[in-house]
Amino acid sequence: MSVLYAVAGGSHSLCLTDCGSVWSWGACRHGQLGLGDITFATAAGWESGVPWPCLVETLNDIDEPVVTMAAGGHHTLFVTAGGRVRCKPLTTLHSVVSTWFHGTWSYA
Repeated sequence: MSVLYAVAGGSHSLCLTDCGSVWSWGACRHGQLGLGDITFATAAGWESGVPWPCLVETLNDIDEPVVTMAAGGHHTLFVTAGGRVRCKPLTTLHSVVSTWFHGTWSYA
């Protein structure tokens, strides 16, 4: 497995591998790592984040591979081969899309 692409946010990082998997590490207080329930991190004493790459399994329900990513201060955007956008945490999506398009967003 080789890293094809890597991005860094305010205090978290992600990489996309040649087999299509996404790995993330760093700060996880806001859900920006896409790891879902992060109680494992606090149980291990990692109050400030995850110290090494973890597989982003919350993307497993997407039918298309992730082809690119972008990371911000407290969020991460994933773009699939079909042009779909996923945001972690989801609550950030409204503010990001509203900022880009200066309009309203509906969660369909």
